[in-house]
Amino acid sequence: GEDVDLYKLPSPVIHEGDGGPYLGTWGCFATPDLDSDWQNWGMYRNQVFDKNTLGVYMEGLRHHGLMYYAKYEPRNMAMPFALAIGPEPICTLAACTSAATGVSEVDIACGLRGEPVDLVKCETNDLLVPATSEIVIEGEIPPHERRLEGPFGEGFGYMTPAARLFPFGRVKAVTHRNNPILTVSNMGTATDEGDVAYAVNMAIEVRGALLKAGIPITGVYIPTECCSQLTVVSTKNTFSGIANRIANCIWGSTSNWFARVVVVGEDVDPSDMKEVLHTWMSQCHPVRGITVMGHATGTTLQASLSMEDRKVSKGANVVFDCLFPIEWPAEAIPKKASFKAVYPKELQEKVVKGWTEYGFK
Repeated sequence: GEDVDLYKLPSPVIHEGDGGPYLGTWGCFATPDLDSDWQNWGMYRNQVFDKNTLGVYMEGLRHHGLMYYAKYEPRNMAMPFALAIGPEPICTLAACTSAATGVSEVDIACGLRGEPVDLVKCETNDLLVPATSEIVIEGEIPPHERRLEGPFGEGFGYMTPAARLFPFGRVKAVTHRNNPILTVSNMGTATDEGDVAYAVNMAIEVRGALLKAGIPITGVYIPTECCSQLTVVSTKNTFSGIANRIANCIWGSTSNWFARVVVVGEDVDPSDMKEVLHTWMSQCHPVRGITVMGHATGTTLQASLSMEDRKVSKGANVVFDCLFPIEWPAEAIPKKASFKAVYPKELQEKVVKGWTEYGFK
């Protein structure tokens, strides 16, 4: 019914300085595409304004924002939504993915599980949510209406600046289990569960995009300590400008909020930050090794952006090319004085095999 009181839920104020209590920090926010049967799952913060009004943090570059701003609002239509809190972890993980437009996060969850996800239809709309959910909040987001939302301690590790005008949802129904469990993510400086989930999911997306483009990559890693703002790619150096090609492919993919891309050679393990940092600092030329894209799509969550840039999601990107120029002759390329580069394979295997016998951990 209409008489729904969100304050009866134990909505937490997660950080000192938040604009109010928040839900939706660890769940699935479902919205339907207006022109197809695609239903998107995402994870977006939802501020509790009053007994039946819920804030919706909505940037235009995310799927729910694209649906709302480009389709529902121009047609003066309200967009249905369902916030499923506390489903099984695989569903929450799937909601963190940066899947392409039209790709169902339900299918991703099914693939991760190796079997179908049990879904139930909402009470007031046609959206499907995980049957394992602890709490489901249903409603609609009216067109051309805004409320001040925020601030909030976000996943990039900073409190967002002053409250901004965003769309909001009018709640029509709340269903829940007996004694429901309210799942919450306390986003902030690394490392938290959001950093881990996004790092894994986005690395998969980046890897797929690069392989589809035919680039001979050997590895992709997103350090959890970087709050999803850096991606490291190792590759075979097969053609001139390959680092820029890799960066442009990443920035053109669905995982497009990596402002910084580091490209290293196939001899570097992209998940070993000691190797990466050494290669970055020693092989990236301070001038020709750095390419800056001065006008790019940003996100309001990036602390390095000015207030004016955040309002219009205007950012900047940079790629660090840590590959030796392909035109250099072999004798011009220095050899690393590392364990795996300067010792015979047989000796390396002998040392590794007897490492603990030598008294080392």
